[in-house]
Amino acid sequence: MKHPYMPLWVGEFVADIEHLTPAETGAYFRLVLFYWSNGGLPELSDGTSDEIAIARITRLDRRTWARSYLRIRALFKDPRRWTHPKIEAVKAQVIEKSKINSANAKRSHSARRANAEQHQNQNQNQNKNLTNGQKPKLDTSGFVAQPESEEFKKWKAWAFEHNTALWRELQKRETEGRSFDFQTQWPVEVKH
Repeated sequence: MKHPYMPLWVGEFVADIEHLTPAETGAYFRLVLFYWSNGGLPELSDGTSDEIAIARITRLDRRTWARSYLRIRALFKDPRRWTHPKIEAVKAQVIEKSKINSANAKRSHSARRANAEQHQNQNQNQNKNLTNGQKPKLDTSGFVAQPESEEFKKWKAWAFEHNTALWRELQKRETEGRSFDFQTQWPVEVKH
């Protein structure tokens, strides 16, 4: 499983590499990035680390690698395999956080979908009532008016007369045949 980001605690990282040369620091950082991206460093078929491939990842020349090998190797654990407990611990935290975020996003999406479906069902019920000659039910959030209703037309005329952005929205809704949830039923009391 690949991870899009790698948290880096700079103070901790710098404390771990204080004794390294600049070339060794770069080599170590390349190994850390490879480890994070691939879930570990290259291994041979017997499960031991592929030290030739590891040396290539560092991009150090042979002489520098020979001098730096022990200092860089000491930052990893297990004599047979180059493992890194800190990276493993951080990766476990990132995976857990990712699972939690994913579950929260799914829960939120599900709630939004249910809310949208409920709202759509209410609108369909109101539209059915209008076609049956019944008046729409008032809702506590405001007054829902259909484009063909007198209230809608009055609101649209008022919005045009007062040059409000509401007029454009009502014109669009009228074209699409969609209702609008007004704050109040007509008439509007305009306070100057």
